[in-house]
Amino acid sequence: NMNTVLDDNKKLCLVSGEIIQMSATMTMMFEVEDLAVASPATVSRCGMIYMEPTTMGFTPLLDSYLQSLPDLFQPHVDKFRDIFDAVVPGMEGIVFFMRKYLKETVTTVDTCLVKGQFNLMASLLKRYVRDPMKGEEPLSGEERRNADKAAVPLWIFSMIWSICASVTGPGRPQLEQFFRKKAEEHEFANFMPPEGKGDASMYEYCYDQDKCKWVEWMQTIPEYKPNPDQAFASIIVPTADTVRYTYVIDKLLLNDKHVLCVGDTGTGKTLNVMDKLNNNMPDLFVPMFMTFSARTSANQTQDFLDSKMDKRRKGVFGPPMGKKYAILIDDFNMPMREKYFAQPPIELLRQWMDHGGWYERHPPCPFRTLQDMIIVGCMGPPGGGRNPVSNRMLRHFNFLSFTDMSDESSIRIFDTILNSYLTKKFDKDVAALSLPICEATINIYNTVRRDLLPTPAKSHYTFNLRDLARVFQGLLRADPRVVAEDSNELYGLWMHENLRVFQDRMVNNEDREWFRELIDATAKEKLGVGWDEVVSLPEPKRPPEEADNDDWVPPPRVDRLIYGDYMIPGAEPRVYQRVKDRSELQRVVEEALDDYNGETTAPMKLVMFLDAIEHVSRICRVIRLPLGNALLLGVGGSGRQSLTRLAAALEEFHLFSIEVAKGYGKNEWRDDLRKVLLMAGAEGKDVVFLFTDTQIVQENFLEDINNIL
Repeated sequence: NMNTVLDDNKKLCLVSGEIIQMSATMTMMFEVEDLAVASPATVSRCGMIYMEPTTMGFTPLLDSYLQSLPDLFQPHVDKFRDIFDAVVPGMEGIVFFMRKYLKETVTTVDTCLVKGQFNLMASLLKRYVRDPMKGEEPLSGEERRNADKAAVPLWIFSMIWSICASVTGPGRPQLEQFFRKKAEEHEFANFMPPEGKGDASMYEYCYDQDKCKWVEWMQTIPEYKPNPDQAFASIIVPTADTVRYTYVIDKLLLNDKHVLCVGDTGTGKTLNVMDKLNNNMPDLFVPMFMTFSARTSANQTQDFLDSKMDKRRKGVFGPPMGKKYAILIDDFNMPMREKYFAQPPIELLRQWMDHGGWYERHPPCPFRTLQDMIIVGCMGPPGGGRNPVSNRMLRHFNFLSFTDMSDESSIRIFDTILNSYLTKKFDKDVAALSLPICEATINIYNTVRRDLLPTPAKSHYTFNLRDLARVFQGLLRADPRVVAEDSNELYGLWMHENLRVFQDRMVNNEDREWFRELIDATAKEKLGVGWDEVVSLPEPKRPPEEADNDDWVPPPRVDRLIYGDYMIPGAEPRVYQRVKDRSELQRVVEEALDDYNGETTAPMKLVMFLDAIEHVSRICRVIRLPLGNALLLGVGGSGRQSLTRLAAALEEFHLFSIEVAKGYGKNEWRDDLRKVLLMAGAEGKDVVFLFTDTQIVQENFLEDINNIL
């Protein structure tokens, strides 16, 4: 208990029952963020000094940074100070404006944003710093002149990508207006990025230090040529969004600054950073990847990082000599908060950031100093299982807010991928459909996101860019021969993939009907064909043996879109096409059921009606997609398990599920997981792992599955 130490008798009572008497000259000092978890008894025994965050202001930070600038830039110091004072501090300043009117992806600390600006500026100026001690050549005359021209624009650029880079997408145009107004008033408008690229055009330009002028982001990279044979999940199409984020991350990492990327799921944080660290960094950097989850503990984190370190000298550890670790931590804010609201893995990393190391856990518990590590964190905004992170941790990072992709970026990405595939496999007329199909899909996606919001009854109505990508992944399965015979095949496939991705989530008929009308309207507007033209089948012909029968009634027509690749069992390669003959479809599914029942010890007695067959077809589609995983929601007895077993048999996959017996615990679960992963990875078998809600003995089973996914 701390209270006895803070009393006059100064006795420290330990858990072991030991009592340590402290001498009269010792005092205790605490430095805390708030008193949320302190008891009144402790508070009353301490003297308090409250330091208001705003009293320090930005001047000390600015002064100390300007003094550290290289001599080359000393002539510009006054201009830097004027611009900074005009834009940032005070009630009229941009930080106050942001706090009052705009929304940030994750709340930040004022001093952290300003520090971020200085970090970025230092990173951009690094190319002009020469060290004669290391035998580097001094700057040439032209480089000096360039540095002179670039000084003020770089100062503005670093302001845009630090202080203005933490707001959400809709706040950017307002910051743009605010910034330009200040520039007009204080006469530095001629150093600003050009106007006219939309309503947030200061974010659309990069300052090129070689040409000494502002250029658009897309001009800073070579023209991109897609490879149609590459796996869909590994295609990265550069857009203005991805280029600017990777540019800023690159500059900061090369200057040993930690970066934190925040944004909603599906905005490409992890993908961009992983691509950057794996492929586009100097050899000096060794990438390392970690994913935090709700169950990650501080011990796991410490053991993982310690296992990667080499000993340099007594008590000092680090990567192999001459290297640096760039550590990407995904889902940075996922760890659960303990009783006093701290997140242990994050506190451990904070100890390293504040004090350069941590204590070993084996007695005598020496302090390990860790060198040459840079952390790149990725996290979504708090909420939905993600927790708010302590400001004392966040202050060590430079913030980058990844906004939702603009429509033009999305169209560019998917049009590039789809166009390269259609051009390679189909004739010109079909390839020309790529752009309208992309526009139509993005229209539907935006409408669904705007109108179908999650409510308690429909908590899974959350759509992100991954759903959009799945529609296009389905379109890439189109078969050239079938589309050549009937142009409606491609339109039908497009409608079918939209229905599967979006409509299959919907819980009631009115939502489903709304969505079908949306598809009909969008298709008419963008593609020139409606639902009825694509989906309706020709009138059934009268069979010859019924020619004389006047009572013959045509079989009922049900217009449903079903696509599948299971109609010809054992075909290689499987053709993904529309199923037009219902009776044939029923025959194939029933035969697969008979085969399954013949081989298994637990036969399933099922009657295959149209709805059940449609469900089987949906599950088959997911099983066939690379990285395809399905969550089947439904009341008990609606056939989730049996139809999955049937679908796996249809697609010729092995089916694996766990047997929960008495005493089934973590070790048995891990053994079963190893079996599945070895079947898939080492033996190369196609496996479906079926896991039902009754088999969740412990919560952390889900945690393991989450990490595998």
